[in-house]
Amino acid sequence: MAPAPSAEVRVVPEEGDASMPTMKRITCECGFVARGATDDELVEVIQKHAKQVHDIDLRREQALAMAEIEPYPVRP
Repeated sequence: MAPAPSAEVRVVPEEGDASMPTMKRITCECGFVARGATDDELVEVIQKHAKQVHDIDLRREQALAMAEIEPYPVRP
């Protein structure tokens, strides 16, 4: 039996890796950050914020154009 490696191995997901959970986010100019696990969830949150706080009717396409992938946290 081979000895166990002494170095810690970390799995860092590659972009588009379906095995790792991903979140998307939109940061509003006012500082509000909307996050969602799905496009539908993200769009719902940012549309509600845009309407309630800024009185803006944000279209789905506009919201998704502003979306970014939330960086995956690397644990020590």
